[in-house]
Amino acid sequence: MTLKEIAAEAGVSAMTVSNVVNHNDSKVSAETRRKVQAVIDKYGYVPNMSARSLSARKSHIIALMTPIFASEEQVAEIARTDPARAEEIKNTLSDHYTSAMVGFLESKLKGLGYYIMLRSFFRGEEVLELQRNWKVDGCILLMPKIQDEENRLVLTRSQCPVVMLDRYYPDIPMLSVVSNDYQGGYMAAQACIRYGHQKIAFVGTSGGISRSTVINSRHQGYLSALRDACIQPEERYQMGFSNGIAGGRQCGERILRMPPEERPTALVMMSDVLAIGAISALKEGGLRVPEDISVIGYDDLPMSALIDPPLTTVAQDLDAKASAAAALLHMSIEDAEMKEQRIQLDVKLAERKTVGWAGRMEGGRV
Repeated sequence: MTLKEIAAEAGVSAMTVSNVVNHNDSKVSAETRRKVQAVIDKYGYVPNMSARSLSARKSHIIALMTPIFASEEQVAEIARTDPARAEEIKNTLSDHYTSAMVGFLESKLKGLGYYIMLRSFFRGEEVLELQRNWKVDGCILLMPKIQDEENRLVLTRSQCPVVMLDRYYPDIPMLSVVSNDYQGGYMAAQACIRYGHQKIAFVGTSGGISRSTVINSRHQGYLSALRDACIQPEERYQMGFSNGIAGGRQCGERILRMPPEERPTALVMMSDVLAIGAISALKEGGLRVPEDISVIGYDDLPMSALIDPPLTTVAQDLDAKASAAAALLHMSIEDAEMKEQRIQLDVKLAERKTVGWAGRMEGGRV
């Protein structure tokens, strides 16, 4: 069955059938669309995507690249003694933020007529290799690795438009979508300060603070909030753990080992899963949240409202971030001259029950 044959039976032009197949709904009336769709359904017509991409010089495929936050050598070493752990590290969708963003991005790109090719990667060269071997119209790099040289390699040598999520380099023309991470760090620390806390710890991800542009921006916001409140930040309260429940538990266990008088009274944590892991360990160790120690997360994942007590967190609008990234990539595919644009989205505080008054005071929680 061809477009011409469908057009003949439906009594419309081949172009009209093409518009229906390609979901160009604004160009076809609802009645005509129903008539054409009835013929398509009758014969079970499926468009030949390969032929369409060859004729249009576009594949309508977007490479959605998710980083593996360990080197190949590190994964190989772990696999020698703990194969299950190595496979877990390579499973990029086990990260709740990543899996949520992939879901939102797929929906937005589908709405623009694209298909996604999901691929994890260790090195930036793998992104370029995929571009060389597959006909993709564009790439989205979701929270690419913290090695700046790898990101710069992709940006300067890419053969198709690339949008980076959660990374920005002012000295390279690039397309990026980021949250206002400085604002988020400031907001999180300020929420604790407002309830009388002065011993406020900053808990970063990826094993540290300064190695990640995202975490570093949040850290600078946190430091600014402390300075504005005339609080001197303490080095012992600047921490970093691997992102995840296990890393959060390690954080909680470290705090439990501190002498009570030296413990922070509030934790500003750079992911919800870190915060949830920390709360679990702290409660097991006999500390109450927020009566003994306050905890604030980051991201506002759905699970955050379901734990006990519900987590106060800095909320990113993941749906808006995905919409912006998909729209930006689509525009750059349509306009080859579009090489540089940065979209920054605001964050907000989702106030729940894990931040309370300093000094083990009951009530007054946010």
